[in-house]
Amino acid sequence: MKKISLIPLMFMVILFSCKPSADKARVKVSEMEKQYSSDPQFYNNRVKTEELLKAYTDFAGKYEDDTATPHILFNAANIAMNTNKTELAIDLFKKNSDQGKENKYAATSLFLLGFVYENYKKDLGKAKEVYTEFLAKYPEHTLAASAKSSLNNLGKSPEQLIMEFEARNKADSLAKKK
Repeated sequence: MKKISLIPLMFMVILFSCKPSADKARVKVSEMEKQYSSDPQFYNNRVKTEELLKAYTDFAGKYEDDTATPHILFNAANIAMNTNKTELAIDLFKKNSDQGKENKYAATSLFLLGFVYENYKKDLGKAKEVYTEFLAKYPEHTLAASAKSSLNNLGKSPEQLIMEFEARNKADSLAKKK
């Protein structure tokens, strides 16, 4: 009868029992989300936003292939965007959008990447590039009209937009009178 060494088997059991599973990490993140979503001042609480961002990015780093990772990256990018962590938002939206059409957050992440470049970074050239890429990849997406509008209005002041809107309304009303 062959003797089986128990040392490698025991080492594997110890190794895997000390490492938190993706399920446990997912539950932890979910509990934090629930706790923080009930706080109306969440985005004003730097400690809580940092804590949740860390939990999100830790999860995404450890469990890149987990089915929850695209959602977690998307949530992290939104928090980063809404707390003026622009570079982190760009990195996270880009990471999510680069995963392609199989990731249901890819299209929205790409659109929001353009939004961040336009509204937070004021990099209109990069925003134009991203919105154009969005329209090429996702011409039928629900955000396609918003991407087209953003492209048409890049760099225009609120005053210019108002003047254009008024001119369109005037032209429309004149056309209806004829």
